[in-house]
Amino acid sequence: MGYVRPKKNKVYRYYRCMAMVDGAPVSCDFMSIIAERLEEMAVRQLEQVGWDRELLAGVVRKAEKQARKNSLEPDGERRELELNLEDVRKGLGNLRPLLEKCPDLRQLAEEARRLDAVERELAAEVEKLDRRITALRDTSCDVAAAQEALQGLGRILTSLPIPRQVAILRSLIRRARVRKDRVELDLNEEAVAGLQGLLVEAAGVARNG
Repeated sequence: MGYVRPKKNKVYRYYRCMAMVDGAPVSCDFMSIIAERLEEMAVRQLEQVGWDRELLAGVVRKAEKQARKNSLEPDGERRELELNLEDVRKGLGNLRPLLEKCPDLRQLAEEARRLDAVERELAAEVEKLDRRITALRDTSCDVAAAQEALQGLGRILTSLPIPRQVAILRSLIRRARVRKDRVELDLNEEAVAGLQGLLVEAAGVARNG
């Protein structure tokens, strides 16, 4: 967990152990640590993952499996939207013959306009979910691309603003446990597998910003 502490017109960044903050079950060997030191240790370990192709291939396989699993949730959401859309279309189907017979009935016309708007909104949501489901199911992570991105992670991060560096590290790491001589990282497999795209996006934001 990161904090900043202004002192004599200078800002010091540091991290505190979550066990000290919210009682997390696993504690670190330090109550707090200078941010730059922890981030340097984390980057070094992530780069080492990039040189271990077998380990990285396992990370990528986990990411692909999780992505396919994640696609099941929007599947259920899509079915619910489809049912709602079907109900709206039935309502419109019942209203239209009445409107043809009584075109001057204001209440019917307003209800038809409302249902038309709801139909368009639901159809757009279904289309958006379809794209999301397709993307999740088609997730195929390139081990070589992830390896290249990890191996050059430190060099790339130094070209980015500090808030962007921190955001990328936090996306890659679920939890870090700091020991006296090392840091133990719980990796976010999906973020690691998609790191190359994340870095390209971050570099684009940095250039435009």
